[in-house]
Formats: sequence, C-alpha cells, structure tokens
Amino acid sequence: MIEQKSWHIRDRKNWEALKNSNKKGFNSLLKDNYTILYNFSYKICKSKSISEDCIQDLFIYLWENKNKLESVAFVRSYLLKSIKRRVLRELKVQQQNIERSNFWQLNRTLDAEEPHIEQKIIEKESIDSKTHSIHIQLEKLSDRQKEALDLKYFCGLSYKEIAEIMEINEQSVANVLRRAIVALKEGFQP
Repeated sequence: MIEQKSWHIRDRKNWEALKNSNKKGFNSLLKDNYTILYNFSYKICKSKSISEDCIQDLFIYLWENKNKLESVAFVRSYLLKSIKRRVLRELKVQQQNIERSNFWQLNRTLDAEEPHIEQKIIEKESIDSKTHSIHIQLEKLSDRQKEALDLKYFCGLSYKEIAEIMEINEQSVANVLRRAIVALKEGFQP
C-alpha cells in the first residue's frame, strides 16, 4: 500500500511538472508508467509495434498539449484509458486499411481479369451466334439428314448401325450424311 501511494504521489507530481513544461517530470512520468502501459496495450492488440507507437504518440500528445492539460486525480488511470483509446483507434484504422487494401486488391484483380472477362464474353457471343447459325442450317435439312447426323456425330454409331436403325443400306447412309454436310457447309459460305 505504501508503494502504491508513493507512485500515485510521484505520478501526480510528475503530471504537474509536465503541465509546467518540466522535461524531467515528463521523462519520469514516461519511465514510471511505460511498462504498465506497454503490458496493458499489448494485451489489447498483441502487437509490440502498435503498443510502442501508441505509447510514443500518447506522450508526444501530452508534451505538445502540456499547457492545455488539467489536473488529474488518478494519473495512471488517465494514462491507461488514453492508451486504450489510442490502441483501439489504431486497430480500427488498421482494419479499415486492410479492408481498403483488400477492396483495391480485388479491384486490381478484376481490372487485370477484365480483358480476360471481356474476351470470354466475346467468345460466348461468337459461340452463341455460331450455334444460332447452325440451328438455322440444321432446320433446313431434311428429317432423314438430321437423323443420320444425330446418329453418326452425337450417338457415335457406325454406318452399319445407322443403316439398321434407319432401315437403309450403308451406301445410302454415306450419301445422306455427305449431302447433309455439304448443305451445312454451303449455309456457312459468306
């Protein structure tokens, strides 16, 4: 209890010395409270650099604003509350920076992929256009030609199997397929 009273009294004297621009009092206040402020801030943020930076910023603020400081009954409590606010503010800023960085990184990624995406869209439109053209050309074919193409190219059947299914001879299957392919090619001539 005596030790607690002595640092409490010493902190109040150093605080008053700080308010009067006394560097020795300022340095003693920093030295006497650095470890407790560091440990407290580190528990909040788990970062050595943030803890050290916030303590430094707090004491710079105190020195720069020494003429505006009011008397404080519990200096250590004041310093602990101040360091807590600074650490939490710094963590919030860092979180916002991370979010902003992630946002810009995502935008850069999308921008980098944009030509790729545009190319994909162009390719899809081209394929859609060709598919539409093929459908139009297929509609011009006879039902027999469509059936032969379907059995040969989509079902993978041989001429003999197609002949059996369509009840025609193999030479007729070859002729129907040849005429269908010629008709499709002619439909795509410019």
